[in-house]
Amino acid sequence: MNIGYVRVSTVEQNEERQLRAIEEKVNIDKWYIEKVSAKDTNRPKLQEMLDYVREGDKVYIKDFSRLARSTKDLLEIIEYLEEKKVSYLLSEKIDVQTENDSYTKVLDEIFNNGFHKLLKNIMTESINKGIAWVYPYIENNKLKFQKLNSSEIIPLWKDNDHTRLDGAIRVYEQEYYEGDTLKTITRVEFYTEDRIKRWILKDNKLIPDIDMIEQFGESYINVEYADGESKGLSWGKVPLIYFKYNDLEQPLLLMIGSLIDDYNMQRSLNSDMILDTPNNIIHVRNYDGENPGEFRKNLSTYRIGFTSDDGDMKSMDVTINTEAYEKHIKTTRKDIFEFGGGVDTDFDSFGNSPSGIALEILYQDLDLDCNEIETEFQSSLEYLMYFINLYILEVLQAGDFEGEPFEFIFTRNKLNNESEIIKDLNESIKHGTLSKQTITERHPYAATDELERIEEESKSLDDEMDQYIHDLESRTLDGGDIDG
Repeated sequence: MNIGYVRVSTVEQNEERQLRAIEEKVNIDKWYIEKVSAKDTNRPKLQEMLDYVREGDKVYIKDFSRLARSTKDLLEIIEYLEEKKVSYLLSEKIDVQTENDSYTKVLDEIFNNGFHKLLKNIMTESINKGIAWVYPYIENNKLKFQKLNSSEIIPLWKDNDHTRLDGAIRVYEQEYYEGDTLKTITRVEFYTEDRIKRWILKDNKLIPDIDMIEQFGESYINVEYADGESKGLSWGKVPLIYFKYNDLEQPLLLMIGSLIDDYNMQRSLNSDMILDTPNNIIHVRNYDGENPGEFRKNLSTYRIGFTSDDGDMKSMDVTINTEAYEKHIKTTRKDIFEFGGGVDTDFDSFGNSPSGIALEILYQDLDLDCNEIETEFQSSLEYLMYFINLYILEVLQAGDFEGEPFEFIFTRNKLNNESEIIKDLNESIKHGTLSKQTITERHPYAATDELERIEEESKSLDDEMDQYIHDLESRTLDGGDIDG
């Protein structure tokens, strides 16, 4: 059976154009006509059609926007803002700086490329959920980190500011096979400062999770020493590190969801208006017939309209005023990027090559948002260092670095007007206001080892000059002609 679905946004709008467009291609056995906006999830005719169709039936629509539009736009905007923040703040690995060389060597092995990838995933989760969680654990005497799903964690805070944990509960499901049958089990874990307790939730009752207890035990740290001795140790703190998107733990969607809804609604209504409004209206006087549909068909097929002797026919263009729509969309888009802490890469107001000042304005919302993220992440990384120091002391037995100063450096990936930067650096060289090292570090084309390269080239030129002078002196002593 061929089924047709037609939707217009309001009762006043005419569905004739959509009906005609579908009928020109196929004969429809059953129609479902809806008069409601795409933003409205309550669409009885659509639901009625979905309940009616059977295998083998074909559903025909004029275009996909007749079914839905806004969900895809919402996800795309959130994903764009999320990726912009992550790539801006974590385009490069965080740099952990300390004055102790032995400490630096161990930390470089921990904060490697794998941790950088984990940190980017953590930031993505915190933006989407408001908060992300990391669980440090020891496996084969190696420190590892696991990102836990935020929806699985129930934190038990010691304070109203949510800065210290008294404990945490994790509830999650795992799939397993019993023979050929796929089943699901619900596991419950309770994290304290001293140990982890494990249960299975079955029939609203907690049963000790014997398999997990036998496999992992209840101690957080199980150390195997070189002499074959093993020892279970406690972290001394709840081993769940939180990474917040903001102090209120609010996800990005909650902050700008209503703006995106409005943006999508206006786009939907405008698209509906354009699709449902004909390009022109045919004004006919004294039509030589009775059926308007027959007249439209004759006009479409034969390009002929029949009128009486004193009849007349003329086409009137239909103009849609979109100025108010475009103004509203532009304002809403600006609000989304402003409150969402993003960068709107529409450079119309800045020209093709934005100046340094213009770029600062362009990035100010993203900078402000990333300032808050960095503040939250700095605090979380400092808490993480407690577990790292304990791992170095108890498992690696590489020294006690508790109290050793350290600093985390985030490098932001910002667009620059390179020509403007180079010009400013050249002015600094003329006036001698910056050191050679600072100028090299700020130059957009300089490599990380640029100073070493310059010194090597300078030394090579000095060596060549020394050799040239030596050759001249040798020829002079031999009585040769210097002009050669």
